[in-house]
Amino acid sequence: MKSTTRLSFLFLSALLLGACATGPDLFIAKQIPVADKADMLFRNGKIQYEEQLVKNDDLTAIPRVRKYFENTLEIDPIHPEAEAWIVKVDRFSNKSFDDNIAKAKRLRDKGKRSSAEDYAMVLAVKKAGDIKTFDKDLLFLRKDTSSVRKEQIQTRLDKLTALQTDALATTNTRTLARIGSRSLPIYEQLEAIDPGNGDAKKAMTAINTHITSLAQTDIDAAKKYLEGRHYGDAEGAILRAEKALAGTAAASSEEITTLKYQIYYRWASALYLLNKWNLSNDKVNRALAIKRTNEAVALKAKLNKGTAETPRDYDSEAADIIADIDAMIARGQLSQALSRIETSVPLMKKKENQDAISSRKAAVMEAVKKTYNEGIASYNEEDYEMARDRFTQVVRIQGDYEQAQAYLDRTNGKLKALSGSN
Repeated sequence: MKSTTRLSFLFLSALLLGACATGPDLFIAKQIPVADKADMLFRNGKIQYEEQLVKNDDLTAIPRVRKYFENTLEIDPIHPEAEAWIVKVDRFSNKSFDDNIAKAKRLRDKGKRSSAEDYAMVLAVKKAGDIKTFDKDLLFLRKDTSSVRKEQIQTRLDKLTALQTDALATTNTRTLARIGSRSLPIYEQLEAIDPGNGDAKKAMTAINTHITSLAQTDIDAAKKYLEGRHYGDAEGAILRAEKALAGTAAASSEEITTLKYQIYYRWASALYLLNKWNLSNDKVNRALAIKRTNEAVALKAKLNKGTAETPRDYDSEAADIIADIDAMIARGQLSQALSRIETSVPLMKKKENQDAISSRKAAVMEAVKKTYNEGIASYNEEDYEMARDRFTQVVRIQGDYEQAQAYLDRTNGKLKALSGSN
């Protein structure tokens, strides 16, 4: 299977990218039957059609996808399906063009448009232009919408530049996470209607560089805390780094993922040796959620065996459980905190511990209120990505909280309009 994949890669690279295979690779490639070569191209074309055109709606990929089937016919003129797929690509192309032209005209002719509708109109014109460059209707639409396009570009560029200024002026991780989550969709919207905008790229690079630099400081701190067995501090540092990078295009997940696993596994092992099985079980579950390793599975098995053989005194761990819940609330992990409260209360035999853990629900709901208000503020500031995140958190915890679901629906509608979806 691996050799077939390699041969397919070599052949397609030479054929479609103009690369020249030499030596043994060329010799091997020449041994592939013509029908097999054609079938490799055909199957890859079908994959690219589904991935690039249907899933990603990347209209610039239409000529490349069509080329797979054209080259299939060049190699095997009697291929039974290639011609039908060329027709399929052309139909997709024509329909996409017609749909975007119709959408742009409808919005152009609308008496009063919102800013989101202005953007959707400009994006529809851009998408139509990705398919046909010199169509008469398209040329008229470009002229009619040129001033709106300039306005939409400048509006987003001004926002991105302001976010750059705010980002460079702070080292607060929470603030940077918010800036990162706001700047990336604005940059992506700019790229969609004005690809390669130099000012936008410069601003985004500055934001990402600053956030990445500060996140790296937290990553390095997490490593030192881990070495010193200060697991709680290590967790806090790595989660800050993860949160800061989450909203940026510079997110580097591999190092963070590995470090998070190490923190939770070593923390679970340390707690196990202290006979704090409930807390150890929680940490090893987190480690396993990140990476299912033999060592973590073995520790989980020991915890399960210990649970079955030795009655566990959960009350003795109440203070640690409460501290863990409070840490979750402080990090904004509200649904996890609520779940931990609900699963821990029944394990307690002492009423004072049950009451102490149950009382943390009030703190969760206070945080929910804050999160809801942040969502409204983000919505009013047109930071719809952040608003969606906040309202989603609230709905997960309490589906009927205030007007969270209604705001979430409206937010998703705004995001859909900005994406140019029909």
